[in-house]
Amino acid sequence: MSTAATSLDDHHDHKPNFFVRWFFSTNHKDIGTLYFIYAIIAGVIGGALSVIMRMELADPGMQVVTDGQMWNVIISAHGLLMIFFRCYACSNWWFW
Repeated sequence: MSTAATSLDDHHDHKPNFFVRWFFSTNHKDIGTLYFIYAIIAGVIGGALSVIMRMELADPGMQVVTDGQMWNVIISAHGLLMIFFRCYACSNWWFW
């Protein structure tokens, strides 16, 4: 048998790299882990927006956020992050 035929059979290790394994996976355990990590990141960002809102509401007047439009953006972004991206993603992770 020639060496060319046996060298084709030497590559049995077909592990995907990091990006392909985590972002193109159909494995339910990997998808659940990604949902959980995504929920944690969204929770941290939403929590930071909550801290900004609490700092602003601690005293009367405008101290931290001086623009009314930015205040509306912070409130809306906090609500969207916490409800749709954190609670929904965390509940999906729970059932995986």
